[in-house]
Amino acid sequence: MSALVQGVSRPGVVGPWLRGRWRAAGYAGMRVILVAITLYILMALLGPLIWGKSPLAVHLSDVLKSPSGSHPFGTDEYGRDVLARFLSGARLSLALGVGAVAGGALIGLVVGAFIGYVGRSIDTVVSRALDGILAFPALILGMAFGLGIGAGGLSATLAVGIAGVPWYARVVRSEVLSLRSREFIDAERALGAKRGRILRRHVIPSVLGGLTVQASLGVAYAVLAIAGLGFLGLGVRPPTPEFGAMITEGRDYLTSGQWWISIFPGIGLLMLVGLSMALGEALRDQMDPYGKLSY
Repeated sequence: MSALVQGVSRPGVVGPWLRGRWRAAGYAGMRVILVAITLYILMALLGPLIWGKSPLAVHLSDVLKSPSGSHPFGTDEYGRDVLARFLSGARLSLALGVGAVAGGALIGLVVGAFIGYVGRSIDTVVSRALDGILAFPALILGMAFGLGIGAGGLSATLAVGIAGVPWYARVVRSEVLSLRSREFIDAERALGAKRGRILRRHVIPSVLGGLTVQASLGVAYAVLAIAGLGFLGLGVRPPTPEFGAMITEGRDYLTSGQWWISIFPGIGLLMLVGLSMALGEALRDQMDPYGKLSY
Protein backbone atom coordinates (compact mmCIF):
# COMPACT_ATOMS: atom_id res chain seq x y z
CA MET A 1 0.00 0.00 0.00
CA SER A 2 2.83 2.39 0.84
CA ALA A 3 4.43 1.71 -2.52
CA LEU A 4 1.14 2.50 -4.22
CA VAL A 5 0.81 5.77 -2.27
CA GLN A 6 4.37 6.72 -3.20
CA GLY A 7 3.67 5.92 -6.83
CA VAL A 8 0.50 8.03 -6.82
CA SER A 9 2.29 10.92 -5.16
CA ARG A 10 4.84 11.12 -7.99
CA PRO A 11 3.42 12.07 -11.42
CA GLY A 12 4.30 9.69 -14.22
CA VAL A 13 5.22 6.83 -11.88
CA VAL A 14 1.92 5.15 -11.10
CA GLY A 15 1.37 3.98 -14.70
CA PRO A 16 4.70 2.17 -15.06
CA TRP A 17 4.44 0.89 -11.49
CA LEU A 18 1.02 -0.66 -12.10
CA ARG A 19 2.13 -2.10 -15.44
CA GLY A 20 5.17 -3.66 -13.80
CA ARG A 21 3.08 -5.26 -11.04
CA TRP A 22 0.52 -6.45 -13.58
CA ARG A 23 3.17 -8.01 -15.79
CA ALA A 24 4.82 -9.68 -12.80
CA ALA A 25 1.48 -11.26 -11.88
CA GLY A 26 1.14 -12.37 -15.50
CA TYR A 27 4.53 -14.06 -15.46
CA ALA A 28 3.64 -15.88 -12.24
CA GLY A 29 0.37 -17.05 -13.77
CA MET A 30 2.22 -18.23 -16.86
CA ARG A 31 4.54 -20.33 -14.69
CA VAL A 32 1.57 -21.95 -12.95
CA ILE A 33 -0.06 -22.73 -16.30
CA LEU A 34 3.14 -24.19 -17.71
CA VAL A 35 3.61 -26.39 -14.64
CA ALA A 36 0.01 -27.62 -14.89
CA ILE A 37 0.39 -28.37 -18.61
CA THR A 38 3.66 -30.19 -17.97
CA LEU A 39 2.01 -32.34 -15.31
CA TYR A 40 -0.87 -33.14 -17.66
CA ILE A 41 1.53 -34.14 -20.44
CA LEU A 42 3.55 -36.31 -18.05
CA MET A 43 0.33 -37.94 -16.84
CA ALA A 44 -0.69 -38.65 -20.44
CA LEU A 45 2.71 -40.01 -21.47
CA LEU A 46 3.83 -41.84 -18.34
CA GLY A 47 0.51 -42.57 -16.64
CA PRO A 48 -0.32 -45.70 -18.67
CA LEU A 49 3.18 -47.07 -18.02
CA ILE A 50 3.06 -46.37 -14.28
CA TRP A 51 -0.47 -47.71 -13.75
CA GLY A 52 0.32 -50.77 -15.81
CA LYS A 53 -3.21 -52.04 -16.44
CA SER A 54 -4.43 -52.54 -19.99
CA PRO A 55 -7.22 -50.19 -21.10
CA LEU A 56 -8.59 -52.93 -23.38
CA ALA A 57 -8.49 -55.92 -21.03
CA VAL A 58 -12.00 -57.31 -20.43
CA HIS A 59 -12.83 -58.76 -17.00
CA LEU A 60 -16.44 -59.89 -16.84
CA SER A 61 -16.16 -60.55 -13.11
CA ASP A 62 -15.45 -56.83 -12.52
CA VAL A 63 -18.30 -55.36 -14.54
CA LEU A 64 -19.55 -51.91 -13.41
CA LYS A 65 -17.64 -51.82 -10.15
CA SER A 66 -17.63 -48.49 -8.35
CA PRO A 67 -14.35 -46.66 -7.58
CA SER A 68 -12.23 -48.54 -5.07
CA GLY A 69 -8.63 -49.15 -4.11
CA SER A 70 -8.04 -51.64 -6.90
CA HIS A 71 -9.97 -49.54 -9.43
CA PRO A 72 -9.76 -45.85 -8.38
CA PHE A 73 -11.99 -44.75 -11.28
CA GLY A 74 -14.17 -47.88 -11.24
CA THR A 75 -14.80 -50.22 -14.17
CA ASP A 76 -17.07 -50.04 -17.21
CA GLU A 77 -19.69 -52.38 -18.64
CA TYR A 78 -16.98 -54.79 -19.82
CA GLY A 79 -14.99 -54.76 -16.62
CA ARG A 80 -12.27 -52.59 -18.12
CA ASP A 81 -10.37 -50.35 -15.74
CA VAL A 82 -11.61 -46.77 -16.26
CA LEU A 83 -8.41 -45.23 -14.89
CA ALA A 84 -6.33 -47.12 -17.46
CA ARG A 85 -8.71 -45.96 -20.18
CA PHE A 86 -8.66 -42.41 -18.81
CA LEU A 87 -4.85 -42.23 -18.96
CA SER A 88 -4.71 -43.72 -22.45
CA GLY A 89 -7.55 -41.47 -23.56
CA ALA A 90 -5.69 -38.40 -22.28
CA ARG A 91 -2.66 -39.37 -24.34
CA LEU A 92 -4.68 -40.06 -27.49
CA SER A 93 -6.85 -36.93 -27.20
CA LEU A 94 -3.78 -34.77 -26.62
CA ALA A 95 -1.94 -36.33 -29.58
CA LEU A 96 -4.91 -35.96 -31.94
CA GLY A 97 -5.59 -32.36 -30.90
CA VAL A 98 -1.96 -31.27 -31.19
CA GLY A 99 -1.59 -33.15 -34.48
CA ALA A 100 -4.64 -31.46 -35.99
CA VAL A 101 -3.46 -28.02 -34.89
CA ALA A 102 0.14 -28.60 -36.01
CA GLY A 103 -0.97 -29.67 -39.48
CA GLY A 104 -3.51 -26.88 -39.86
CA ALA A 105 -1.11 -24.22 -38.52
CA LEU A 106 1.72 -25.33 -40.82
CA ILE A 107 -0.47 -25.21 -43.91
CA GLY A 108 -2.02 -21.93 -42.75
CA LEU A 109 1.44 -20.44 -42.21
CA VAL A 110 2.56 -21.27 -45.75
CA VAL A 111 -0.69 -20.18 -47.39
CA GLY A 112 -1.10 -17.01 -45.33
CA ALA A 113 2.51 -15.89 -45.82
CA PHE A 114 2.32 -16.48 -49.56
CA ILE A 115 -0.97 -14.73 -50.28
CA GLY A 116 -0.20 -11.90 -47.86
CA TYR A 117 3.16 -11.15 -49.43
CA VAL A 118 2.22 -11.67 -53.07
CA GLY A 119 -1.24 -10.08 -52.85
CA ARG A 120 -3.20 -9.05 -55.93
CA SER A 121 -5.45 -11.60 -57.65
CA ILE A 122 -3.85 -14.62 -55.93
CA ASP A 123 -4.82 -13.17 -52.55
CA THR A 124 -8.42 -12.71 -53.70
CA VAL A 125 -8.79 -16.22 -55.15
CA VAL A 126 -7.18 -18.05 -52.25
CA SER A 127 -9.04 -15.96 -49.65
CA ARG A 128 -12.35 -16.87 -51.27
CA ALA A 129 -11.35 -20.55 -51.21
CA LEU A 130 -10.53 -20.26 -47.50
CA ASP A 131 -13.93 -18.65 -46.92
CA GLY A 132 -15.47 -21.66 -48.62
CA ILE A 133 -13.75 -23.99 -46.14
CA LEU A 134 -15.02 -21.84 -43.27
CA ALA A 135 -18.55 -22.50 -44.47
CA PHE A 136 -18.18 -26.10 -43.30
CA PRO A 137 -17.74 -26.56 -39.53
CA ALA A 138 -15.30 -29.18 -38.27
CA LEU A 139 -18.10 -31.57 -37.36
CA ILE A 140 -19.56 -31.40 -40.88
CA LEU A 141 -16.13 -31.96 -42.41
CA GLY A 142 -15.62 -34.83 -39.99
CA MET A 143 -18.84 -36.44 -41.14
CA ALA A 144 -17.77 -36.05 -44.77
CA PHE A 145 -14.35 -37.56 -44.09
CA GLY A 146 -15.96 -40.33 -42.07
CA LEU A 147 -18.17 -41.24 -45.01
CA GLY A 148 -15.32 -40.92 -47.49
CA ILE A 149 -12.42 -42.71 -45.78
CA GLY A 150 -14.17 -44.27 -42.82
CA ALA A 151 -14.66 -43.19 -39.24
CA GLY A 152 -11.53 -43.10 -37.12
CA GLY A 153 -8.91 -40.93 -35.53
CA LEU A 154 -7.25 -40.14 -38.86
CA SER A 155 -10.39 -38.80 -40.52
CA ALA A 156 -11.29 -36.77 -37.43
CA THR A 157 -7.79 -35.27 -37.23
CA LEU A 158 -7.75 -34.44 -40.95
CA ALA A 159 -11.17 -32.82 -40.77
CA VAL A 160 -10.32 -30.67 -37.74
CA GLY A 161 -6.92 -29.74 -39.17
CA ILE A 162 -8.36 -28.67 -42.53
CA ALA A 163 -11.14 -26.74 -40.82
CA GLY A 164 -8.51 -24.78 -38.88
CA VAL A 165 -6.37 -23.81 -41.90
CA PRO A 166 -8.38 -20.65 -42.77
CA TRP A 167 -8.09 -19.29 -39.23
CA TYR A 168 -4.31 -19.64 -39.15
CA ALA A 169 -3.94 -18.39 -42.72
CA ARG A 170 -5.94 -15.27 -41.90
CA VAL A 171 -3.82 -14.51 -38.82
CA VAL A 172 -0.61 -14.89 -40.83
CA ARG A 173 -1.98 -12.95 -43.80
CA SER A 174 -2.94 -9.95 -41.68
CA GLU A 175 0.51 -9.89 -40.07
CA VAL A 176 2.27 -10.18 -43.44
CA LEU A 177 0.19 -7.35 -44.93
CA SER A 178 1.43 -5.06 -42.16
CA LEU A 179 5.03 -6.25 -42.53
CA ARG A 180 5.56 -6.12 -46.28
CA SER A 181 5.54 -2.32 -46.34
CA ARG A 182 8.02 -1.91 -43.47
CA GLU A 183 11.34 -0.22 -44.02
CA PHE A 184 13.48 -3.28 -43.34
CA ILE A 185 11.58 -5.24 -46.01
CA ASP A 186 12.11 -2.41 -48.49
CA ALA A 187 15.78 -2.42 -47.58
CA GLU A 188 16.03 -6.14 -48.27
CA ARG A 189 14.41 -5.66 -51.67
CA ALA A 190 16.79 -2.81 -52.45
CA LEU A 191 19.72 -5.09 -51.63
CA GLY A 192 18.45 -7.58 -54.15
CA ALA A 193 17.01 -10.20 -51.80
CA LYS A 194 14.61 -12.59 -53.48
CA ARG A 195 11.04 -13.12 -52.36
CA GLY A 196 11.70 -16.57 -50.88
CA ARG A 197 14.61 -15.29 -48.80
CA ILE A 198 12.56 -12.38 -47.44
CA LEU A 199 9.75 -14.73 -46.48
CA ARG A 200 12.08 -17.23 -44.78
CA ARG A 201 14.40 -14.79 -43.03
CA HIS A 202 12.08 -11.97 -42.02
CA VAL A 203 8.38 -12.43 -42.64
CA ILE A 204 7.73 -15.92 -41.29
CA PRO A 205 9.79 -15.48 -38.07
CA SER A 206 7.91 -12.23 -37.41
CA VAL A 207 4.47 -13.87 -37.56
CA LEU A 208 5.26 -16.93 -35.46
CA GLY A 209 4.28 -15.18 -32.23
CA GLY A 210 0.69 -14.51 -33.27
CA LEU A 211 0.44 -17.93 -34.88
CA THR A 212 1.60 -19.58 -31.64
CA VAL A 213 -1.12 -17.83 -29.67
CA GLN A 214 -3.76 -18.87 -32.20
CA ALA A 215 -2.47 -22.45 -32.21
CA SER A 216 -2.52 -22.65 -28.40
CA LEU A 217 -6.16 -21.61 -28.40
CA GLY A 218 -6.80 -23.90 -31.36
CA VAL A 219 -5.79 -27.02 -29.42
CA ALA A 220 -8.81 -26.52 -27.17
CA TYR A 221 -11.20 -26.28 -30.11
CA ALA A 222 -9.53 -29.21 -31.88
CA VAL A 223 -9.79 -31.47 -28.83
CA LEU A 224 -13.45 -30.52 -28.39
CA ALA A 225 -14.21 -31.12 -32.08
CA ILE A 226 -12.48 -34.52 -32.08
CA ALA A 227 -14.29 -35.46 -28.89
CA GLY A 228 -17.57 -34.36 -30.49
CA LEU A 229 -16.91 -36.57 -33.49
CA GLY A 230 -16.10 -39.43 -31.13
CA PHE A 231 -19.34 -38.78 -29.25
CA LEU A 232 -21.24 -39.03 -32.55
CA GLY A 233 -19.46 -42.26 -33.45
CA LEU A 234 -17.46 -40.64 -36.27
CA GLY A 235 -14.16 -40.30 -34.47
CA VAL A 236 -11.95 -42.88 -32.81
CA ARG A 237 -13.56 -46.29 -32.97
CA PRO A 238 -14.27 -48.36 -29.85
CA PRO A 239 -12.71 -49.99 -27.94
CA THR A 240 -9.82 -47.51 -28.38
CA PRO A 241 -10.02 -45.12 -25.41
CA GLU A 242 -10.69 -41.50 -26.40
CA PHE A 243 -12.53 -38.99 -24.24
CA GLY A 244 -15.46 -38.40 -26.60
CA ALA A 245 -15.99 -42.09 -27.28
CA MET A 246 -15.68 -42.92 -23.56
CA ILE A 247 -18.33 -40.35 -22.66
CA THR A 248 -20.62 -41.91 -25.26
CA GLU A 249 -20.02 -45.41 -23.89
CA GLY A 250 -21.01 -44.37 -20.38
CA ARG A 251 -23.95 -42.08 -21.04
CA ASP A 252 -26.49 -44.93 -20.88
CA TYR A 253 -25.30 -45.75 -17.37
CA LEU A 254 -25.61 -42.27 -15.88
CA THR A 255 -29.24 -42.75 -14.90
CA SER A 256 -28.53 -46.12 -13.28
CA GLY A 257 -25.84 -44.79 -10.95
CA GLN A 258 -22.64 -45.72 -12.79
CA TRP A 259 -21.62 -42.10 -13.22
CA TRP A 260 -17.86 -42.72 -13.21
CA ILE A 261 -17.78 -44.19 -16.73
CA SER A 262 -18.61 -40.82 -18.32
CA ILE A 263 -17.75 -38.30 -15.61
CA PHE A 264 -14.03 -39.04 -15.34
CA PRO A 265 -13.43 -38.76 -19.12
CA GLY A 266 -15.47 -35.56 -19.05
CA ILE A 267 -13.22 -34.16 -16.32
CA GLY A 268 -10.14 -35.11 -18.33
CA LEU A 269 -11.55 -33.38 -21.40
CA LEU A 270 -12.40 -30.29 -19.33
CA MET A 271 -8.87 -30.18 -17.91
CA LEU A 272 -7.24 -30.45 -21.34
CA VAL A 273 -9.45 -27.80 -22.91
CA GLY A 274 -9.12 -25.46 -19.92
CA LEU A 275 -5.33 -25.69 -19.84
CA SER A 276 -5.11 -25.06 -23.57
CA MET A 277 -7.34 -22.00 -23.31
CA ALA A 278 -5.42 -20.70 -20.31
CA LEU A 279 -2.11 -21.08 -22.14
CA GLY A 280 -3.41 -19.25 -25.19
CA GLU A 281 -4.80 -16.39 -23.11
CA ALA A 282 -1.58 -16.13 -21.08
CA LEU A 283 0.55 -16.06 -24.22
CA ARG A 284 -1.61 -13.35 -25.70
CA ASP A 285 -1.36 -11.28 -22.53
CA GLN A 286 2.43 -11.66 -22.40
CA MET A 287 2.80 -10.60 -26.02
CA ASP A 288 0.42 -7.67 -25.53
CA PRO A 289 0.84 -6.58 -21.90
CA TYR A 290 -0.73 -3.18 -22.44
CA GLY A 291 -3.85 -4.75 -23.85
CA LYS A 292 -4.49 -6.33 -20.45
CA LEU A 293 -4.91 -2.96 -18.83
CA SER A 294 -7.69 -1.97 -21.22
CA TYR A 295 -9.93 -4.87 -20.28
